[in-house]
Amino acid sequence: MDKARTKLRKIREQIQRDREHVAAREALLTAAEAKLAAAIAAATTSRSAEG
Repeated sequence: MDKARTKLRKIREQIQRDREHVAAREALLTAAEAKLAAAIAAATTSRSAEG
C-alpha cells in the first residue's frame, strides 16, 4: 500500500510540474504572439501611409 501511495504522490507532483511548465510556456508564447502581431500591424500601417 505504501508503494502505491508513493507512486500516486509522485504522479501528482509530476502533473503539477507539468501544469506549471505549460502555464509558463503559454505566457511566453502569448507575449511573442502579441509582439509579432504589433510588429505586423506597424509594418502594415507604415506601408499604407507610404502608398
